[in-house]
Amino acid sequence: MVILGSMIASQALGEYKVMLGGALNGGVTPIEIKEIVYQAVPYMGIAKVFDFITATNEILESRGIKLLWKDNLLSIFSSSTTILPHA
Repeated sequence: MVILGSMIASQALGEYKVMLGGALNGGVTPIEIKEIVYQAVPYMGIAKVFDFITATNEILESRGIKLLWKDNLLSIFSSSTTILPHA
């Protein structure tokens, strides 16, 4: 996961794509990968991270991985935590 972050910081898009495939094969989850990319925005700026967001989405989509955030949150929290609405 650190390698993915370092590829973003280095602006090494080609290498990032290769390492992203390896990360997915190695057990890093799509949610973790998306979070790495999202966390880079405040440090790098959206202009420098945008191509990595696009590449991540393309690679996940090419592997048939749909990242439906609402469904993932429900599955994560329903097993161990109760989500309480704001008062």
